[in-house]
Amino acid sequence: MAQKLTLENAGDEATFTVTTCRTIQTKFGDRIVFSGLDTDGTEVETPLMPEATATKQLDRLGLTSETCVGETLTFSRAPNPSGKPYWNIDPAGPTPAPSKRLQPPTTAPAKASGAQGVKPAVADIAAMEEAYLGLWDRMAQGLAISCATHNVTLTADAVQAATATLWIAMSNRNLLAGIVAVEPTAKAQPAPKIPTTPAPSGKRLAPPSSAVRGSPAGEPDYSKFPAERDDDDLPF
Repeated sequence: MAQKLTLENAGDEATFTVTTCRTIQTKFGDRIVFSGLDTDGTEVETPLMPEATATKQLDRLGLTSETCVGETLTFSRAPNPSGKPYWNIDPAGPTPAPSKRLQPPTTAPAKASGAQGVKPAVADIAAMEEAYLGLWDRMAQGLAISCATHNVTLTADAVQAATATLWIAMSNRNLLAGIVAVEPTAKAQPAPKIPTTPAPSGKRLAPPSSAVRGSPAGEPDYSKFPAERDDDDLPF
C-alpha cells in the first residue's frame, strides 16, 4: 500500500517519479491523486488535489495526466494569505528531461515593414477568434481555482472582463505577433504644393506716356490748369 504523503502546510514538498495519475470523484468534485516511487524506492502518493489545480499545473509544464507518468516531479505547497496553501508542481532538478512534454507554441516574429502601421489580413480573423477563445478558456480555469479558494462566485462577465484586459495588454506589448498575419497600410502621399504667386506671362506692359496732345513732348498742357492766384488759401 502506498504511503500517504502529508503536504498540508506552506513549505511542505515531496519529490518522486510518477507511476499513476488517477481521478477520484468526491462530494466536493473531482480530485487528482499522483502516485509514484521516491528516491528510496518507497511507493508514495499525494493527498487529494483539485482537478482544476492539477490540470493547470501540468499544463504549465507541458504535461497531461497521461504524459506525466514516468516524470520525476516535485509537489509542494506555497503560502496563501487568505486560505489554504497553494499547490505547485515543478520538474525535479534544474534541467528535467523533456521526453514526453508537449512543446509550447512558438510565436513567429512579425515581418518587418517600412510602413508605420499594420492591419490584420481578412483571412486571419478565424485565427484571432481561435486564439481569443483559447485565452478565455485559460482565464476561466484560473479564475475558477481562485474563486473556489476564496469562496467567491465566478460569472461569465468576470471571465470576459479579465480576458479582454489581458488580450489588450498582450496587444500593446506586441505579444500577439505571429497569431495573425499583417499587411502594411498604404503610405500617405504628400499634398501638392499650392503656388502663392501667379507665374509670369512673358508679356511686357508699355510704360505710361506723360506727353499730352498739343504740347511739347514730355511736358503737360498748362492751358487746362486754372489761373495762378497772388494769394494762397491760408488766412495767415
